[in-house]
Amino acid sequence: RESTGMAALMAGFRRLGLILRRSYTPAKFKAFRRPPFSSQACLSTGSGDRKPTKPRRELPPTINLTAEAIDVVSKLLTRNHDVAGVKVGFDGLTYTVKYVKEEDIHALDERIEKDGAVIIVDWKAFGALVGKTLTFNEEKGEFSIEDPSN
Repeated sequence: RESTGMAALMAGFRRLGLILRRSYTPAKFKAFRRPPFSSQACLSTGSGDRKPTKPRRELPPTINLTAEAIDVVSKLLTRNHDVAGVKVGFDGLTYTVKYVKEEDIHALDERIEKDGAVIIVDWKAFGALVGKTLTFNEEKGEFSIEDPSN
């Protein structure tokens, strides 16, 4: 229980806008000033009239495409009019390349368009696909994803 003197001291601190917190020993108190603004006020972005000082540079695509892959994807899309593109992703330990419809494209997916080919990079696979190259193997008739650093 607090004594009346301690209660009066704490009430005085509260009037000044201070918060009392006990330290490790019960006899000692530490005073902390309350923040002058609420956390929401500190996070506000302002009126929005401020412009960036530098123009943003164009980022390179997540995945590189070979000419063969672009050619095959554009031919596949001309034959299949109901698909929006070819989606490249990562499922477990394997890469996936599949057709995708417009309604199945996530807002965070990256869309790469080159020479009539539309490649959609799955947003969950960005980390696994950065710097990789999508190629098409004529002999096997399949897409492959190669790592140029290996």
